[in-house]
Amino acid sequence: MAGGISASDLSIQLNSVSGLGSEGVGVIYQKDSDGNPVASSIEFVHWVGVNSGTNTITLTDTGDRGLAGSANSAQAHSSGDTFEVWIHSNYFLRDWALINHAQDGTHDPTTILRQMTLMGISGASGLRGDMIVSIIDGIRAVAQSGVSGMRGFILSKKLNPVFTVRGAVSQATTTIAPLLPLPQSGEWAFAAVISRLPVSGSSLLLDINKNLSSIFDAGNRLSIPGGGTYASTASLATKAFAKGDFLTLDIDNPGGSDLTVILGE
Repeated sequence: MAGGISASDLSIQLNSVSGLGSEGVGVIYQKDSDGNPVASSIEFVHWVGVNSGTNTITLTDTGDRGLAGSANSAQAHSSGDTFEVWIHSNYFLRDWALINHAQDGTHDPTTILRQMTLMGISGASGLRGDMIVSIIDGIRAVAQSGVSGMRGFILSKKLNPVFTVRGAVSQATTTIAPLLPLPQSGEWAFAAVISRLPVSGSSLLLDINKNLSSIFDAGNRLSIPGGGTYASTASLATKAFAKGDFLTLDIDNPGGSDLTVILGE
């Protein structure tokens, strides 16, 4: 330190402020004859401004003096005392450790991943699985069963679930895609379906269920007429959903190929 301070001073003059950020936590202490910190002199301070012209750091108020980890509350220090930035359990050590980590020290990949694909293997039938995924941007869960192709769903931050069915849709079924749990509440505005190839036969008829009950009125399910590739509707009998609800997709009348079914908020 280039100058002494009292227990109430809010400006600290240093020999140099080179390398200091505009805000941070530092420690002031005296050294003993061996160059070690005198424990009773240790004081942590929180600075909120740096003046490179005068080599001073500034504090907001006395609440920025004598922080946790200090030997006592704010105290006076003399010119020549040491000011440093330490890796300390009360400050930077915990903050640093929590970058890309959970509280228990394990890695938290969701802080760095933009997309995650979860897949499981079950015998000769290929990829399959019922996967429960918390709502995080870009997480995608995919399952595949037999020759009918890959099936799955996508979750986005707005919770617009997307069921995907790859391959020809050749038969009615209630197990076309994995059950999809909903981790938050909201309200949908529309449902839509796209088929890569024109629908053969009279029509493709789909049903989306919330907690095993259709979200459509009996005569108003999502349908692409024969020869078409797209349909959408805002006529949903059930629009609201809550955390803990789940969705399933049924094929009531087959047709089309490589389907994408979306519920939009």
